[in-house]
Amino acid sequence: MEEKIEDFKVIGIGASAGGLEALQNFLSHLPLDLKEHAFIIAQHVSPTYKSMLVQLLSKVASIPVQEAENDAELKPGFIYITPPDTEIILASGKFVLRKPNYTAGPKPSIDLLFHSIAENYKTRAIGIILSGTGTDGTVGISNIKSEGGFTIVQDPRTAKFDGMPISALESGKVDLTLPPEDMGEQIQSHIKKPFVSQSGPEIQDWDSSAMYQILRSLSKIKGTDFSNYKQTTISRRVEKRIEFLKLPNVEAYQIFLEENPEEYETLFETILIGVTSFYRDEDAFISIQEYLIAIIDGKSKGDTIRIWTPGCSTGEEAYSIASIIANILKEKITQYSIQIFATDIDEKAIAFARKGVYPNTSSFLFKSVDDSSFLIRKEESFEISKQIRSMVLFTKHDLTKNPPFLKLDMVICRNLLIYFGQNLQQQIIPLFHYALNPNGILFLGKSETIGNFTDLFVTLDAKNKIYQRKRGGALQTLKLAGFRPNSTIQIPVTRTEPLRKDLSLSEMVKETLYNTFDFPYVIITDNFSIESITGDINLFLSLPEGIMNANILNMIRPELQVELRFIITKVIREKEPQKSELIRFTSGEKTYLTSIKVKPLLYSHKNNDLFMIIFENYPTRTDVANPNRLGKGEEQSERIFTLEKELTTTKEHLQIYIEELETSNEELQSLNEEVQSTNEELQSTNEELETTIEELQSTNEEIQIAYSELKSANDELSRKDNLLKIKESSQAALLNNSLQAFILTDKLYNVLAFNDKARLTFALLFRKSLRLGENVIDVLSRTIFPSLDEDLVRLESGEIISGETKIENHDTEQIYLAYNFSPVLDLSQNVTIISISFLDITHTKRTEKNLRKADSLLKSIFDAVETGICITDSHGNYIDLNKAYCDIYGYTKDELLGNSFTMVVLPEHCSSVQTLHDRFIAGEEEFPKEWIVQKKDGSPIDVFANAKLLIEPDGTRYRVTSVRDVTEKNKYKRLLHETQEMTHVGGWVYDQIKNSLSLTKETYHLFHLPENSTQDMNAIASLFGESEKDRLLKHFHLAVKENLPFDLLLSYEDKLARKFWYRAIATPPSNPDHSKVIFGSFQDVTERINYELQIQETNELLEQTNETARVGGWEYDPITNENKWTKVTHEIHEVEPGYIPKVDEGILFYKEGYDRDRIKFLFNELMLKGVPFDEEFEIITAKNNLKWVRATGRASFENGKCVRLYGAFLDIHEMKKSSEMTRLAKERYDFLAKASNEAIWDWDIDENRVYLGEGFRSVFGFQSADEFKIFSEWTNEIHPEDRDKVLASYHKLIQSEDENQLTIEYRYKKEKGEYASVVCRCYVIRDETKKAVRIVGALQDFTKKKEEEHRLRLLESVITNSSDSVLITEAEPFSLPGPRIVYVNQAFTKMTGYTAEEAIGRSPRFLQGPKTDVVELKKLRMAMEKWEPCEVQILNYKKDGEEFWNHFSVFPIANEVGWFTHWIAIEKDVTKKKLEDVEKEKLIAELTQNNKDLKQFTYITSHNLRAPLSNLTAALNIIDDIPIADAILSTLLKGIRISTSNLNQTIEDLIKILIIRDSPALEQSELILKHIFDTVCSQIQNIIDGSGAEIKTSFEEVTTLTFNRSYLESIFLNLLTNAIKYRSPNRKLKINIHSSVQFGFYKISFSDNGLGIDLAKHKDKVFGLYQRFHNLPDSKGLGLYLVKTQIESLGGMIEVESEVDVGSKFTLIIKGE
Repeated sequence: MEEKIEDFKVIGIGASAGGLEALQNFLSHLPLDLKEHAFIIAQHVSPTYKSMLVQLLSKVASIPVQEAENDAELKPGFIYITPPDTEIILASGKFVLRKPNYTAGPKPSIDLLFHSIAENYKTRAIGIILSGTGTDGTVGISNIKSEGGFTIVQDPRTAKFDGMPISALESGKVDLTLPPEDMGEQIQSHIKKPFVSQSGPEIQDWDSSAMYQILRSLSKIKGTDFSNYKQTTISRRVEKRIEFLKLPNVEAYQIFLEENPEEYETLFETILIGVTSFYRDEDAFISIQEYLIAIIDGKSKGDTIRIWTPGCSTGEEAYSIASIIANILKEKITQYSIQIFATDIDEKAIAFARKGVYPNTSSFLFKSVDDSSFLIRKEESFEISKQIRSMVLFTKHDLTKNPPFLKLDMVICRNLLIYFGQNLQQQIIPLFHYALNPNGILFLGKSETIGNFTDLFVTLDAKNKIYQRKRGGALQTLKLAGFRPNSTIQIPVTRTEPLRKDLSLSEMVKETLYNTFDFPYVIITDNFSIESITGDINLFLSLPEGIMNANILNMIRPELQVELRFIITKVIREKEPQKSELIRFTSGEKTYLTSIKVKPLLYSHKNNDLFMIIFENYPTRTDVANPNRLGKGEEQSERIFTLEKELTTTKEHLQIYIEELETSNEELQSLNEEVQSTNEELQSTNEELETTIEELQSTNEEIQIAYSELKSANDELSRKDNLLKIKESSQAALLNNSLQAFILTDKLYNVLAFNDKARLTFALLFRKSLRLGENVIDVLSRTIFPSLDEDLVRLESGEIISGETKIENHDTEQIYLAYNFSPVLDLSQNVTIISISFLDITHTKRTEKNLRKADSLLKSIFDAVETGICITDSHGNYIDLNKAYCDIYGYTKDELLGNSFTMVVLPEHCSSVQTLHDRFIAGEEEFPKEWIVQKKDGSPIDVFANAKLLIEPDGTRYRVTSVRDVTEKNKYKRLLHETQEMTHVGGWVYDQIKNSLSLTKETYHLFHLPENSTQDMNAIASLFGESEKDRLLKHFHLAVKENLPFDLLLSYEDKLARKFWYRAIATPPSNPDHSKVIFGSFQDVTERINYELQIQETNELLEQTNETARVGGWEYDPITNENKWTKVTHEIHEVEPGYIPKVDEGILFYKEGYDRDRIKFLFNELMLKGVPFDEEFEIITAKNNLKWVRATGRASFENGKCVRLYGAFLDIHEMKKSSEMTRLAKERYDFLAKASNEAIWDWDIDENRVYLGEGFRSVFGFQSADEFKIFSEWTNEIHPEDRDKVLASYHKLIQSEDENQLTIEYRYKKEKGEYASVVCRCYVIRDETKKAVRIVGALQDFTKKKEEEHRLRLLESVITNSSDSVLITEAEPFSLPGPRIVYVNQAFTKMTGYTAEEAIGRSPRFLQGPKTDVVELKKLRMAMEKWEPCEVQILNYKKDGEEFWNHFSVFPIANEVGWFTHWIAIEKDVTKKKLEDVEKEKLIAELTQNNKDLKQFTYITSHNLRAPLSNLTAALNIIDDIPIADAILSTLLKGIRISTSNLNQTIEDLIKILIIRDSPALEQSELILKHIFDTVCSQIQNIIDGSGAEIKTSFEEVTTLTFNRSYLESIFLNLLTNAIKYRSPNRKLKINIHSSVQFGFYKISFSDNGLGIDLAKHKDKVFGLYQRFHNLPDSKGLGLYLVKTQIESLGGMIEVESEVDVGSKFTLIIKGE
């Protein structure tokens, strides 16, 4: 049992968004057998979220669920939950919990958990990925898979969020994809029936039939040959698939593969082991950095750095190298061309690498390089920067069969060779040597070496496996699949004595002959390449200078070369041994005789036949006889014999060459005909392709027309459908937006539909819930609707029933309801549906009652008020007036009604007053003022009049004027003014009704104010100090509100800083009910107060009253030099009570600097001159504390001598701090008022004044902003129609003790008179008794917002009716889950199948799927992060899973302040067009490939023709040196030479044409036409002279031309030689070359009087390839084709005019500059 527990599986589960449901499904279906294993769940949750996962999962799990604890042992039989904001890993069988190291990204990290499970439990690890967004878990899945574990991913179709499942599947490391409920059974099956590796011969025997067939089929399907991979590695991977599929053996697996071909893809991914990471083995990368620096130092600006990383997997290693290079070069990186080729055979890994996006769990490996500029950090991942990605080219490449990249500075192949067999490794190392530049670097993995290839590489760093390519080295054959070696030079090596064994007789003979053979020999192939050398061949062969070439003809002595070539050629042709005659040659001073034997080797199994060349050396005659014995005749005879023999040999050689030349000529002729035939076929194919393209274009046009018709019809249907839906939506909106309760029932009164208001009304009033299908009559009470039964009868007859009723709600409050029953009739006038509505009219009823009450009250007030009030119409005629008005003027009401108000105006003022009245009616403002009018008896009186304009809803205007008799008041004012002038006392009068303050002239003089300036008590109080101001205003308000008198003594400083004392007196009226006027005065009592203050200060010092006031005193006797401090002074200075300071010591307490110097000066001025002081200072106490104090000083003099100095100290430190805080608070308030886009106001209720902030200047344009206004003046700016409502709301807010804030909308007048719509938010400030003392508020102008809302409603109508899909989302977030959809139109629903309810609230990403292009998504993401519009086209998925191509434009929407708030996407389904485009691209690609193939065929054909032509030309050149007497033979050779030259020229012309077509851009320069003509003529001057041609040129109009020099010379050459070649034999040839300019085009014409061309017959063929129009022997038909190709390649054209036997004219047309 213990063994079983020790072998328990550890199952890691990762989940994120949507994971709870998946976990519940998974755990609720777990088999009971799995309780013997351990489960660990990492669920992404918010760090601040209190997880309830344990409780929720315990309800469905059959295994105990608990939260993981740090350092707790992992035990089977439990499900462990990771706590929030915690990372979890396993170490030594215990949990390790820690806080996350990073704030971004999901927590807990699934990758970290899976990595620790894989590392600790290897094959016992099981990883499961469930629903979630992002990529967390992908790396962890790969870790578990690489350790042999088992991996499962939730089927994305069952996941609420498929981001994590799809990411894991893309890694290719997933064993199963299942719904959560099926996972438990598969885990149980995996645990119970693991695959047991077969030890039989079928697995170990690599060549077994089943294994061989599997690998052969896999190699054929995937194109990768695994036969040379390590057998053990391949076997393990195959076994893993067999184990997973629970198959018994390899044979069964082979059958499974045949039945399920898709398994080959899975097997291929299983065999590929893509384990890599950034900076894997960091020490090695630190070391390689030094060699990269050396490589870069060896480069110049503009050079290319080329690096190859084969087997790059997912690209981490390639990006690591790129980041090192970028880190080395820094800003110099643009000076080099950096090419890093990253290759692999795994296309999925390559695709992943190209994205350059990796999970954050990989980023900790970036240590050695500053990655701040190389990485783009995101929440769950990081992205390689564009700079680094642009350096790396990822491509699929098979190292074992594809040609290598060349001219490389470094090859990085780490941990790839370990998977290759020995033979493949032996093949790869020379391949790297071949690919590297001299001294290039090879970087291998820590377990890899170069083996025995020490002759190719030198070791630079043995520990980190860094090698350098040697220059030269032994020649190696590069073996690649599909590429066979042509030659090999085998360098002789020392033979080792082979192991002896019993040999047969024939074998002993062969061995003896082989070891005792006397002559040196060489083994060659049929292309003369040396394969092997035996013996000393230095006499015959030598190495030439230059590049190494193993061709024996390049190495043989010159004397033997011709003979050797002849014999080898003969042996190759006849396959029979041949031997040369004796050949004499001299080396040094010695002469040798040699015979060459050539034999074909027997049993040669190579692709090329092998031949043995034996050099047999013979002694010369001088070695066996004395040459002096020979006579002169014998010597001549021997010489003649030798020459004859050589001549015979030469003839034989020549005969062979002639035969070969004839054969070659025939083959060339045949090839020429084939080339011509092929060219005609190519031209025919090209014409067919052009025809096909035209047909496709025609078809496309027809499709477009059909599409347009269908689209038009579809748009019309969509429009009608949208109109219908808009009407339905409008009806629904109308139903729900109404204040009425609406119910729709059938004719039996069963509820069909109702709005929210109906549900609330029934619940509140009828105490019942309204449900669909319920009979509404059962809910309605007959008590409330007493005539209900009669009404229903009338209703069924089609009559509309309406009325009002009264009902009590839950609070027994009376509620009034208006009801309406409306029947809906069908065509037969039968009732089908009944519409029932209820409207709460309680507020209306109460308002009517209040209005009646208010009207009665107003009439009573109108007649009872003591102020005279009259109402006049727009003409000035009285229409109403009260009794007080009649009493003031002495008229009766009837005497005034209907007459003009000018009856009471002095006659001389009637006209001007009438004009003022008319202006007032027109809207001009009129200020309250006093007038002199006349009573009925003619006596004048003074009245104070104030008028208001009344505008009725119909536009009728009235003037309401209030009048008060001020005759007596003015009399008293005059009397008071005279009294003040006599007594020099300033008087003032405050009228509470008008809220106005009047000052006498003396008061203006006292305060140095300009006379007649408007002042109020706030302004007067502000002239005093802060404390005095507060005292004066406080008592003034008490006098106003509570009728309390005051008598105050106030200090005052004028502008010259002179201090005065004023006495302020106020006397309220004795009877406040009859008078609202307060009288007061200000009196200058400075002299008296100054004297009293001196006495008071002395008394206070003596009586030690300062202790109570916390004011310290001091006294100094200059005669006795005694200094006294009070107790408070000691405390202020923080000294001992008995401390008696000297004057000098006391001064030292003052802060050094300004304070100390200032007190010294003031003290001296006081003592010498008696100048008093009162200033603030900073002192440093005895305890070293810094304090602010106020120090005063006075002096007493007797007989001109100072006898006493005294003063006071006041600790003002706290007051100073408080003052500073107050100042800062005021500054903040002022800043808020200025910076805010709102107009801030502050109403002091007691003073009835409103402070207007700076916002009233910026928002409403008031120049009087930032000052106080009377409340009534401020409220006058409110629109008259809104004013009463606003005032009532403020009054209600003041009266209510529970309500402290109010938000209300109304219209407020701007400075220029127009009204702005504002929203006012205000807050009430109450004192400790909850009495409202202030209201602070802010006005925000939302006029533009209302206009914008109207515009948006129009825009919404357009969007709703649009045929294109419109989608609106929030502005953020860009990261997961993305911005939410807030609106979709009907076109979106039609396009995707999702209703608006299903789409709103979700991210648009729910339309994406596995085939959605991440590159386009990245483009969209980058544009959105920059707040830029973007247009993309991606593959999306409809609700039913159908794919469709979505072309959409996205752009941001900003609010009125420029802040982006939403995104709008306009989308179109372009699936049909996309499919058409794909078909077009496919067809174009096929056509392009066909053209490429044809072009390649032409190149190959020309190349294959050039080799024998070169040989033939070389042979003819050799023959030219041999005199030939045979005339026939000489003629034949001449004909061969001409044919060869013509064929070579034809090939050159064809290649030239191909080069022209393949050259996308050619260098052009300004060319002088005359110079071009002279250059061409100098080349063909002999031809011109031979033809006798007369050539005239005229280049005056166009002297220069911007063109390619070689092309223009070729064009001139072809046109001139054609004119000469096709001249008429009947007349002298004349050629005219003329340049001109016409319509902005340059023209160059070549005209001649030659044979001409029949254009009626050959017009379409003039410029065709191989087109001949005259039977001349040297006519090839290439010249004009070449001219046309060259002129058109540079944007020009050519025209021809010709007539038979008259001549031709060719005109070049080129666009002018």
